[in-house]
Formats: sequence, structure tokens, C-alpha cells
Amino acid sequence: MRNWLAVATMAAGLLGGSFATAADVWIGGSRAWGDYTTPGNELKWTFLQKNVSGLYINNFAMRPKEAVQPTRQERLDGMYKLLKNKKVFYETDLVHSEDDFDQNSIDLFKETGFEYVGATINRGTSDARNKIITHDGTLPLYYMFGPWNGDGHIKKPKNDALRKNILKYAGAAVDDPVTMWRGPTGSRNTRQMVYSTIKWCHKNKKKFLFLLAPNDSGPSFLPEAKSLVHDLEDNKAFPDIFAVAFYGPQSFREKLEVLPEADDAGKPMPTFSGVPYWLIHHLKDPKKWAALSAPGGENIALRKDESKEFVIDLKNRSDWLDLTPVIRLRSQKAAGYTIRATLDGHDITSDLLDDGVILSGNDRLNPGTNRRFVVQVTRDSTSASTAAWALELLPNPSDMSLVNQTLQLTANAPAPLAPVR
Repeated sequence: MRNWLAVATMAAGLLGGSFATAADVWIGGSRAWGDYTTPGNELKWTFLQKNVSGLYINNFAMRPKEAVQPTRQERLDGMYKLLKNKKVFYETDLVHSEDDFDQNSIDLFKETGFEYVGATINRGTSDARNKIITHDGTLPLYYMFGPWNGDGHIKKPKNDALRKNILKYAGAAVDDPVTMWRGPTGSRNTRQMVYSTIKWCHKNKKKFLFLLAPNDSGPSFLPEAKSLVHDLEDNKAFPDIFAVAFYGPQSFREKLEVLPEADDAGKPMPTFSGVPYWLIHHLKDPKKWAALSAPGGENIALRKDESKEFVIDLKNRSDWLDLTPVIRLRSQKAAGYTIRATLDGHDITSDLLDDGVILSGNDRLNPGTNRRFVVQVTRDSTSASTAAWALELLPNPSDMSLVNQTLQLTANAPAPLAPVR
């Protein structure tokens, strides 16, 4: 690589940095933004307008012939007007796009008013292209690849060059439509390749972008996307960024409507927009439908060498949203007190006191369901008179900084018994 890129990487780490926080969700694609910006459709995707991280668009969508009515500029203007987060993320590739074209696309984003924040590139890289799409190494670049070509694991020798390329940049990106996820292993073992790459990226302090696309799945895009996200969670593989994009031939668009995002009751529709609508709710639970409660109270009184229990219920009050929450216990003042916790009789103490208990797989919090935890507290003879813990509820393990609820648990020494007269 040229000296400018090596210097930028070593001096500032900018190509290895990140523009996003965990669990970001971007939307776009050549087959979606025409519907989004058609006058009269504004009220059909109001939640997404306010809650997505920005516009994700690729080089194919930026071709003038791909955006005739509305025109390319009308679509950019419309998305800029409607989106609360006026940021754009660009996907290009080394084969189907030229340096000048990418420069022109980026210039158009900025002239429209968007903040251009980063890119991903497919089918290889070049120094000249990198310089354009990263603004001389000051913006993050994600290295995109097809996971069905990885032979099932990122650490296999055939992926030596792939790993080196990912390490040069902010991280990895995969374009992995739901149609490639079908079957127990996905197309050519794509599932295991994605699981291993996500974990490897995080171990090496790199991020992972998952491009989620319908291809020709039609209305099954919503249930298949749900299943895909669940599979990732069940295998403890958590993308940092999701880009939900609709691309491909017009026949794909004819099988799947873009709008509306939800029905009158607020449930996601089996449309393209229904997937990012569901995904944001699933990752962030913005209405806080999952809630902790202590039926027996949040305070207990313990004598020395005595044990008592906090019974904790975690209920999902939604009638449609499935959640994969995390609960963790933070000690605030607990010298001389011992904790043991169970879920359905299974010991979860270590996880609860560490990064947290992830309710995935059979423990996933489905609509209208309740999970009961028991936290047993023992006060020994050397303990202080009081102890306090914070029981935290996080909506999803993809963002361990987002705490939706904190339940304060307190143990107090009871007042001394009055002397017998």
C-alpha cells in the first residue's frame, strides 16, 4: 500500500476506527428509495425516518439510469428531508465502479447536505479508490466479502489474505441475503463463516457490518430475517452494524413491497420496511415492553448467617415483539453477602455477575411471556449492616451500553430484638 495509507493507519488508526455505535441499523438500496421518496408515501414509514442510523446506498443505485422517476437527485433530496439522521454510508466495488464515479457520488451526497461517514468496498481494493472513499484515510472502510466462499471458518488457510485485508480497515462486511442463509448451514456453510468472522473481528478489535437483503424472498423476508438474526444471537455472534438494503433486478421488487413499515396496530408488515422496523424494536426495545419486577418487594431483611430470596419476574408486554434481552447484577455495596441466582432452577450466578445472562435460544423472551429468576442472598457473620445491588435490563447483547431499566435490590440487617422483660 502507499505510504499515505500506512501513515494514516499508524498515526491515527482512522481506517481501523468506527463511525458507529453497536446495533446501528441503516436502510436503503436501489429498489427501496424510490418508494421512500415518492410523494404521498411519507406517512408509511415514520418510525424508520426517526430511528434509522441513516441512508445506506450502493454504487448501482447512484447510476442515473437506475433512478429515473424520481430522479437520483430527487431521491437524495427526499431522503435528506425525511431522515432525522442525515448521514449516508456508501457501498461500492472495484469492478463495477470507477474512481471518478465514486468521487461524483460522494460529492452529490455532500452537496445534498448529507454527512458522508464511511464506506464498504467489495471485490478488492486499490490505493486510489481507498483514498477517495475514505477521504485520505480519515473515514472508516469495511472490507466486504462473500461468506459462502470462506469454507466455513475465517481462520482456515484459504482465508489468510482475507484476514489481512480486514485487519487493514475498520472491519469486515458481508452481503449475505436471507436466501443464502437457508438450510441448516446456509449456502456453502455461510452460517459458520459469518459466526466465526464476527467473533474473530471482535477479538481483534474490529467491527462487523451485516448487509441484510431480501433478494427474491418476497414476503418471507420478514420471517427469514427474524430467523437469521436469532441464529446469530444463539451462536453469540453479534454484528455491530446492520444495513438493510433492497437491490437486484426489478423482479425482486415485484415480489416484495417496500411499504408500509407497520399495520395500524403497530405490528411490522411483511414488506421490505417491515424488517428494519422489527429489527430496531428487537435490538433496542424503544417502548420498553420488557420489564423487571420484584413481586415480593425489592428489600429484604437478613440476620447473620441467614439466607433469603428475591423473586424477579421479567415480562414481555408486547403481543408481537420477540426480544433477546440481557440481565446483569452490579454490586454497589455488598461486603459479607453472598449471591446465588437461578433461572428455571438452573444456576446462572456466574453470568449474572459477569457480562450478564443472555436470554437467547429456548430462553428468548417471546411476545407475552414471562421469565422468573430467583436471587438468593446470604449474609455471613462478618457482613456490614446493609447491601445493595443494581439489577440491569439491556434489550439486546449487541449493545452492552444500553440499559433500559435498573431494579434496585437492598438487603438490610433487621433491628435488634427487644430484650425479653
